[in-house]
Order: sequence, then C-alpha cells, then structure tokens
Amino acid sequence: MNIPKEYKKMIVDEFKEILILCNDSSLIDDKLFFFSASYGTVRRVMNLHFDPTLAFMHLVLQNAHQSFTQRLNQPQKTDTKFSKTPKSFWDALIKSYEALINAFEGDNVNGVRECLEAISYIAYMTTGNGYYLYLRGKALIPANPETAVECAE
Repeated sequence: MNIPKEYKKMIVDEFKEILILCNDSSLIDDKLFFFSASYGTVRRVMNLHFDPTLAFMHLVLQNAHQSFTQRLNQPQKTDTKFSKTPKSFWDALIKSYEALINAFEGDNVNGVRECLEAISYIAYMTTGNGYYLYLRGKALIPANPETAVECAE
C-alpha cells in the first residue's frame, strides 16, 4: 500500500465513525445504511489517490453491502428457518470490518487482504448458495464473532 498519510487517516477516521454508528444502531436497515459509507469513503479517496488495495477494498465492501441488502430485501416467510439471516453473520461482518480498520491503520497489507477475504466470505453466506452451504454445515460463520477473524494480528 502506497497511500499518503492524510488519505489513510481520512479512511481510518471515517471507518471508525461508521463502526460506532453500526454498533450503536439496533435496526439492521440502519446498520446497512451506515455500512454503505465504508465503500463510499474508499471511492472518494481513490478519486484523489489511486491504489490497487483501495480498489480491492472498495469492491469487497460494496459487494458485502449489496449482498446483505439483497438478503434483507428478499420476501420472507415467518414460518421457515430460511426467513432470516442469522445475527452471527452481521456480528462476523462487523468484527471483520473492525479488524480491517486495525490492519489498514497498522499498514498490515496481508492483514488487510485477509480481512477483505473474511468480509467477502461472510457476504457470500448471505447469497442463496452460500446460505444453502451454511445450512448444510459446509460453510460456517462462527457463533462467536471474536473468532470470526484474526486478520489484524
């Protein structure tokens, strides 16, 4: 990553604010609204300074937002286990996002990539096939988000 300090600080500061807003909100719609600012922040910085890591970060965060939004907007039946996305998915996403902030702030390039991989994995679990694999036990989201990712270390 070759990102000037002032741009990096812009991203970290905004990401930390987004994290606070997501954690303080009780409604998933609000959490997703705030989370959408994550890829918007990266896009604004890319318009000032392009870096391939920022492009990767933008695409993964945008896709995660879209995947969670599509899952949330699906017609839901109240009498089936398929009607809701488990809370552990959101918890894992936020924990991975927090780890991404720490890795990015600490210039941990491998950590950033691992966190983005974790975020993309969690987002995939919200898709039809991902959720199918999750229900079959073929792909798991840890019940404890503390163990969801260790990418910032």
